[in-house]
Parts: sequence; structure tokens; C-alpha cells
Amino acid sequence: MHTRILAGTIVLLSGLSTSGCMHANAYIEDGYGQVSAPPLRRPDSPQPIRLETAFRVNGQLRPEVNPTLAADVGRALRDSGVILPVYGNAAMLLKVVVEDRVDLGQARKEGFIQGFSRGKSGDAVEDRYNFTLTLENSSGVVLSHSYQPVMASSASQVPSSYGEPYSSSDEAFYIIVRATVLSFLADWQSR
Repeated sequence: MHTRILAGTIVLLSGLSTSGCMHANAYIEDGYGQVSAPPLRRPDSPQPIRLETAFRVNGQLRPEVNPTLAADVGRALRDSGVILPVYGNAAMLLKVVVEDRVDLGQARKEGFIQGFSRGKSGDAVEDRYNFTLTLENSSGVVLSHSYQPVMASSASQVPSSYGEPYSSSDEAFYIIVRATVLSFLADWQSR
């Protein structure tokens, strides 16, 4: 099982787990990831592409998250049938940079409040992501797009605009990664 370090959710979950309280659910804002991307054209053989990832929390690089991010992006790319991530030489490079903007003070506070109230109090902690995907070849940038999904974690109910809960932040984050990758591939194919 992956151990993902998502700043806000980890602090919240830590407060809950140490107090023996309810666990937090993860929610994705406005059904992001539940809307299917336009159908992708699957080539006879997927395009081999090198993959580079970087994960930041409030501007600070978090290299310990890169292997999990790369695995999630790689899985979504392979499942698409459009791109095959490869190691070594490839004519194209896909850079995926994720910036997680989270109020760490609020996340710590909510973890503390959730712990003492047995999960019945407090607001959701939001991780506001900015995914920037950039596809390059030897001539330069082919396509670059940014996507801004939001994930909330809470042991209590969050607003209905977030949709149904996921049982873990890992599951919700992969849904966000998959939806972002599929949207980017659809954007690339529609050029």
C-alpha cells in the first residue's frame, strides 16, 4: 500500500488516528474525476514518452512524494492506451508538476479539534492542487496545460458540492490524477 504525504490530509488523519476516533473521508470538489473525458483515440501502439514528476506543498519540494506521483501518473497513462511511460531515451518528455496549496495551520487545528470531539466537529481541510502538465519534444514545448482540482478531508460531512466520499485520500488523489491525465490527453489529441 502506498504511503502518500498529502500535507493537509496527513495532519488531519494523524490527529484522528492518535485519538482513536472516526476516520476521515476524502471528497473531490464538483465531481472532478467523475466526468468522463472525451473518447481518446488509441493508436495501434502507444507513444513512448519519458516521465518526470515533481510534487510541492506550498512551494516546498516534497521529493518523497515523487515515486507515488510517478506511479499514479504512469498507471493512468498506461491505462489510457495513448502513452507508454518509458525509462531512458524517448522522443518526447511529459513533465507533471503538482503544487498542493493547503493551510497547514488549519489542517493542524482540525486534526486537534477532530481528535477531541471524536470526529463530530470541525471543517474540512482542503488541498487545492495545481497540476501543470507539459509535453515536450526536441523542438520545444508541444502542449502545456494547468488543472486545479480540490480535495477535502473531513470526518464530518462536507458540502454537497464535493460529491460522494472516498474511503481514503490515496483513492481520491488517484482519481484526481487519472482525470487530469485523461483531460490532458484529450486536449493533446484535439489540437
